[in-house]
Amino acid sequence: MGKVVHKRKSKLQYRGECSQLDVIHKARTVRTFDNRIWSNHGDGHFVCITEDQNGYLQSEVVSLAKIYRNIQTVVSKNYVIARRKHPNWTLRFLVNPYVLKHKK
Repeated sequence: MGKVVHKRKSKLQYRGECSQLDVIHKARTVRTFDNRIWSNHGDGHFVCITEDQNGYLQSEVVSLAKIYRNIQTVVSKNYVIARRKHPNWTLRFLVNPYVLKHKK
């Protein structure tokens, strides 16, 4: 079996637009431009768990319509499948999805 390459190409190639329905059906998690990671419930709702100043965990559940314009990266099974570089640009699928690097 071959190794999975963790490097992504410096110049990403995009194909079609990633709609809200595509995000609901294909995404496991999404990251927004404010660096929050949202987990997909599969029914159009996403949950984000954060820690406040006192160390308490807080969860927030919102519909996809509220965060769609702020989504930067769409991840499915450890592969980044869609991205946008600027909030005003359209969210588009990648021609060659790349492996998501995990922080240690």
